[in-house]
Amino acid sequence: METLEQRYQELLKNNVRLQDVFGRIAIGDELQMTEPFLEAMTLVSAAKTLKQGSSSLFLGQCFATVGIDSETSTSGFVGPVINRLVDLLSEALLSELIFTKKPTIGNAMLLKRIVKGTLIFSVGFGKVLNLKIKQGAENESSKISIRLTLLLVASSSILKKTFKELMRSCGGDEKASNMGSEILSLVSLLLVGFRAQGESRDFSALIEVLNSYFKRSLEKIDELISIGFAEHKVDPVRASAIHAAITQANLSLNQKNSEDFLQALRSALEAIEISNADFDKDILEMENVIESVCNILSQDMAEISMSATEISVLA
Repeated sequence: METLEQRYQELLKNNVRLQDVFGRIAIGDELQMTEPFLEAMTLVSAAKTLKQGSSSLFLGQCFATVGIDSETSTSGFVGPVINRLVDLLSEALLSELIFTKKPTIGNAMLLKRIVKGTLIFSVGFGKVLNLKIKQGAENESSKISIRLTLLLVASSSILKKTFKELMRSCGGDEKASNMGSEILSLVSLLLVGFRAQGESRDFSALIEVLNSYFKRSLEKIDELISIGFAEHKVDPVRASAIHAAITQANLSLNQKNSEDFLQALRSALEAIEISNADFDKDILEMENVIESVCNILSQDMAEISMSATEISVLA
């Protein structure tokens, strides 16, 4: 007898197929309003296939990311290159190298939203740290404070623990949780660290502070790629290019050469066919929105503080 969960799984598959067909045919403006309804049906059916805690996380991610893509919304701040990176990272994390058992469609959709949220949070956190440096007139104490923040985040394992739980919520076993958290933690720290430096482009302190962490994570990822290459589970051309970029990155870390390390990361992006110029453009647009929001919040807090002071004086 078919269970309720199986029925939801079948409903989700049908909705995904329907969305795919809908996206590939030219339908005209008069049917454009149908698309949001199809998407809503897909998201709700996907949530129904997940466990209770995971379904709440999934729907929360869906609500939080409504209208943030620049391709579908005039007020969106997540560009196509960032979304391309989200797709590629999600594809890698969902591969059989990470997951022993193939994830369900619902778990795959949840993981993709977690990856997207990770990139947005990391860029945002890095930008906020950069604004703190600017407010401190880029003095040495501000820079030291940022370095200590990054070191604390890396050494406390808070990122890895968080990502482990998120990978488990996507149906990952111990292997998937460990390797997935390794990859997401590295991506997050790289984005936070590099975006925190802003226009200064001086990454020597970042390399010095997080050197051992970067090396350990890169070695684990390189080992995974080597296994995938040997077992014919990864594209050989792309795997070779990424391996070369990781080798260059490790060499630059040994020499504490921040410029070569940055070039190695850019080579890794090129290996997965992402334009560095377009990537920088998307990141900058995202940061501009984040900075505007921070400025608005800062002004609002200043006005609230001023109002509170005036009220206390009158009292």
